[in-house]
Amino acid sequence: RGVEPFGVAAFPEILRRMRRGGSAERYLRQLAEALDPPLPVRGVVGLAAITDLAEYRIGPPDSCHASVDPLLGGTPDTVPLRYAQTSPRALLPLGVPQWLIQGQRDPIVSADSVERFVQAARHAGDRSQTRLLDVGHFDVAAPDHEAWAALQSALTEALAGAPP
Repeated sequence: RGVEPFGVAAFPEILRRMRRGGSAERYLRQLAEALDPPLPVRGVVGLAAITDLAEYRIGPPDSCHASVDPLLGGTPDTVPLRYAQTSPRALLPLGVPQWLIQGQRDPIVSADSVERFVQAARHAGDRSQTRLLDVGHFDVAAPDHEAWAALQSALTEALAGAPP
């Protein structure tokens, strides 16, 4: 159901031009990089995106926040290069337009953290925008939720080359 609004024929174009945050990001990245030559990234659409790993790791001990240090093998003080190479905030400027779709009622990724990333991205010279919705964490990625329209709009704008 997720691709119907764009039509099945549009899906390969979306794969060619966009990388979307969330669970699909790794697959799309591997797919794009496996092509010879690799396809250039023309935009980023983040859904409830964790944008600063050094900041996100500080949170409740039994939450997703606690997964950052084990994933990277240490703290920003003990493995700073890993954080510098993997945290979106540390990689600014990204050099491509960014649309970040975020729920104001998201208990997992705070809207404030996404707003801080967008401001830092703009300060670094990137075109970046937050679309704040009155929804929770998983709603922004649910095709049957009203928030899905924000993703459709961002993808349409990105594919058309419109700035965020």
